[in-house]
Amino acid sequence: MAYDFTKDVAEIIEDFEKGDKGALVRVSRIVNTESGEEFIDIRNMYTSDGEIKYTAKGIRMSKEMAMGVLKAAIKGLGEDGVGLLKEIGGL
Repeated sequence: MAYDFTKDVAEIIEDFEKGDKGALVRVSRIVNTESGEEFIDIRNMYTSDGEIKYTAKGIRMSKEMAMGVLKAAIKGLGEDGVGLLKEIGGL
């Protein structure tokens, strides 16, 4: 049985332009209205006839997994990651 997306409410956190052809990466917070579960969704999007549309490429992860991925990404950024944490008040 396929996942029922009708029970999800999405809040767009931020869009990042990807190139100059209308492509973007969208970060959203998803809440399942039935279970109350929260997810972070990072998805490639494209523009067609002025309308932003989803591609099949992306990942939806639990908040717990997103925290682990974020920590790993900050480690991977090295000193830039430390600077980012200072900028957002994490240190």
